[in-house]
Amino acid sequence: MYWLFTNHVKDNRYTDAVWVYWSRDLNHWNVQDKAVAMDASMSRFGKGAIGMPSVVKMDENTLALFYDVSPDWRTDHLDRSICMASIPLPLRARED
Repeated sequence: MYWLFTNHVKDNRYTDAVWVYWSRDLNHWNVQDKAVAMDASMSRFGKGAIGMPSVVKMDENTLALFYDVSPDWRTDHLDRSICMASIPLPLRARED
């Protein structure tokens, strides 16, 4: 399984979330195979712009998701902070 963590762009103005896509074929991705990995409802600090995802395996059972956020409800691209979320491994694709 392949996983792609990427920005979600809201209204073509700013990044408001990190989405994760999955595929069994690196050359073919289904746009329906996705989930929200981080957004304002999940972040303790970032309620405005959220983006720039990067993931690193911390240990056998944990994936670290690093992302940047604007404090409060700001949507600009200045004065962002870096945050980290822990995601339990293994990742599982949602089966509809």
